[in-house]
Amino acid sequence: MIIRSAIACEVCSQPHTTRIGLGQEASHTHRFPCRGCDEEIVLCLDSDSTTASAWLVPVENATQIEEVPGAPIVNLDAVESGWR
Repeated sequence: MIIRSAIACEVCSQPHTTRIGLGQEASHTHRFPCRGCDEEIVLCLDSDSTTASAWLVPVENATQIEEVPGAPIVNLDAVESGWR
């Protein structure tokens, strides 16, 4: 399952569309460089298997926003917990 969310960098306001693969763990931390200013953005994807739900938690340099058309897409993998 892929969880799609929109975030903005708190440093430069660059919007991003994140696509995070849901893994086996209840919580996954992901780091990637902002596509606007290269500052590190840190997100956590939490999930609850009993309710089949998942939600994004901004950790560092990130704010959740409404999706912005044309924003850079960042694919994050649960296994790597990194960006590509």
